[in-house]
Amino acid sequence: YDFLYTLEELLLLVALVVILLAILASFLGARRLTRPVEALVAGTRALGAGDLEHRIVVTSRSELGELAASFNIMASDLQRSRQTLVESEKLRALGEMAAGVAHNFNNLLTVVVGNAELINLHDDIPDQIRQETRGILESARRCSAIVRRIQTFGRPIDLAVQESVNLSELCRDVVELTRPKWKTESERDGRRIRVDTNLAVVPSIQSQSSAWEEILSNLIFNAVDAM
Repeated sequence: YDFLYTLEELLLLVALVVILLAILASFLGARRLTRPVEALVAGTRALGAGDLEHRIVVTSRSELGELAASFNIMASDLQRSRQTLVESEKLRALGEMAAGVAHNFNNLLTVVVGNAELINLHDDIPDQIRQETRGILESARRCSAIVRRIQTFGRPIDLAVQESVNLSELCRDVVELTRPKWKTESERDGRRIRVDTNLAVVPSIQSQSSAWEEILSNLIFNAVDAM
């Protein structure tokens, strides 16, 4: 009987140890499963609060690890999408501001053109002044044309609508239109860029001036960025 009692106590002790080990293993396993889930929940809440820079540390290659990696990819995509949206909103606001400035500038040009034309109506003004007023009129009309191109820049181009386009004059206008990019901005960054134009007299073509303006502007912008 002593032997049986001793064996019974030993078996009870072994059973108790096994139960404790099983409870400990279950607890550790549950923590191993719940910790990544808690991290995913916290990451989802962070994204919902607007923190798109939040990332989850991937600690395993299991399904939960793959889920955490997918979460990080989704957060990166959302961050890029938000950045793109912010840039689009900035461009839209800049376009609206440019359109308003161009409209006001065009009104001022109208006053300049009107006064210059009124001066030319007088018969008793010297030829020198008349020639200078003609230069004012020509420059004002060119400025007005550039303002109109600013107002229509970036709009969808209907290639079915064609007009007479002088490519040499259009090149000069685009160079002047992009001057803030290749001159002002470059000099502010410590770089000096000079644009030389060697434009021959060519016959006009039937095309879409807006398309040519966009092509030449992109060429100039890309060239400035490359330098």
